[in-house]
Amino acid sequence: MNLKRFEAVRLEAEETAVHKFRKHWFVLLRDSIATALAALFPAVVLLLASWAGFTEMANLPASFWSLVNFWWLLIVWLALSAIWTNYYLDLWLITDKRLVSVDQTGLFQRKVTTLSFSNIQDVTVEQHGIIQTLLNFGTVKVHSAGPTGENMTIRGVAQPAVIRDELIKHCEKWRSRASAGAPL
Repeated sequence: MNLKRFEAVRLEAEETAVHKFRKHWFVLLRDSIATALAALFPAVVLLLASWAGFTEMANLPASFWSLVNFWWLLIVWLALSAIWTNYYLDLWLITDKRLVSVDQTGLFQRKVTTLSFSNIQDVTVEQHGIIQTLLNFGTVKVHSAGPTGENMTIRGVAQPAVIRDELIKHCEKWRSRASAGAPL
């Protein structure tokens, strides 16, 4: 994976992309279910109104309810599109020199954070609950020792133990090269 430009991340001249990862598919499913169920909201409101005796609502023309349903489904579709876009554009990249986090914070906002292996002190994994344990996803916390003390928390990542082991392996490799005086 020797790429000079890797989606939203520009690699340095002598840098190699080692591992790219995203959130687990269950995170997308979890975030989408409530929004998809919201598509039923106008029908439920109409049903509850008719049960409660508000016959005026039920007597409105069918064209009005079609218009309301159309606009509501459009809003639900846009919300689902925003959820999918955020899921797809959030990514993390392990190179031979650093960890890069690309966080899509809005439709037109992106935050790119990098942590050099020289600043990484500790990597921990958290899995809470039976779903995260059975589907093997969780949170990876990367603790740094840089001047800002900025830590990186990666939530909902698939196979967090593999990611932790990969990060630790590359940190140790980087430190052994640094102590041997090899070019970094």
